[in-house]
Amino acid sequence: MTAGTGLIRLLALHTVLGLLSLLTACRNTEPAYVVGLHCFADQNLDPSRLVQTVWDPLQAQQVQVYANAFLGARRFYAGEILPAGEGKKCGLRLYIDPRGHNIWRQSIGEFRGSQFAVIVDGFYIGRSSFPTDFKVLTHVDLAPLWGRGEAEHIIGWVEKNYLKLNRLD
Repeated sequence: MTAGTGLIRLLALHTVLGLLSLLTACRNTEPAYVVGLHCFADQNLDPSRLVQTVWDPLQAQQVQVYANAFLGARRFYAGEILPAGEGKKCGLRLYIDPRGHNIWRQSIGEFRGSQFAVIVDGFYIGRSSFPTDFKVLTHVDLAPLWGRGEAEHIIGWVEKNYLKLNRLD
């Protein structure tokens, strides 16, 4: 095989792999980077339909949360990254659709100032806090729990997930 033939084969292989990855990306109809906000459950409860154990991505920490999110990707229609001041982690601002406003208002009223679990794709990411007032009902600000790249991926999927989960796409 000559150098020219090898180069042509390499380019052909590169083109085929590129097309395959493009086709695979186009077929991805499942939501990804799905954010759910869950209330913490009593850590002594056994898992059930109402309570589940979730682990962090490294399987080093587990928490008990109520299985159903009080707010999730179905209610977040847009988002933006909140850069952290001195730390390397970023927070997220997730904008809530009108159906989620009352849920958020009720959640603030019941759990004002306490913490809730942030779960992404079924993994426990960390804790964030309910606001102490009702000034902002249109969005949720999440604590700085992500690196910049991961935060960008999550925000990049917020609108897509909203459309898919509400069957608007």
